[in-house]
Amino acid sequence: MDLTKYQRLVLVNQYRILEKVDPERADQHEKTRKVFERGYEMAYDWRTDSIDEPVSQGECEFVFDVLDMFNELQRGYDQHNPEGIERREVEFPGFDTSVDEIGMLSWAEFAINELGRWGRVDIKGNDLDSHMPLREAYGRMLDAWAESEDKHNLSEQDLRRVLNARVHPEQR
Repeated sequence: MDLTKYQRLVLVNQYRILEKVDPERADQHEKTRKVFERGYEMAYDWRTDSIDEPVSQGECEFVFDVLDMFNELQRGYDQHNPEGIERREVEFPGFDTSVDEIGMLSWAEFAINELGRWGRVDIKGNDLDSHMPLREAYGRMLDAWAESEDKHNLSEQDLRRVLNARVHPEQR
């Protein structure tokens, strides 16, 4: 991580303040301040490794779209109770903890638990870790959902089309 002297100065001042307002961890804040003050570049990442990589605007919007879709799938299921489709098939499985999906998993957890959005979406399992990558499957499902005449009032046919899109076309 490259930091300018000005950025380091800002961090040094922040950690000076933390030393005063957080006396229980003053020693840790002092060490961190010294890392930035003295310019020990190797240790910069040690002090910032608890900060997650950013989740892009596009990824955040994708997560919201996926959560919207699962909300509508569950409403459609409850409305039609379609034969041959089990309730668990419309439960939101989450995202994988892999590098490619961890940010989206974290954003989904934040949106549901901290922002209070999509609290009515049923989640498959105890958490939002799908234990397998699902981004591509969700993309296909969103495309199929977009074909619906009314995305917020799904027909039984819409439900089947969106759920079938989970499976890769080569595997059908």
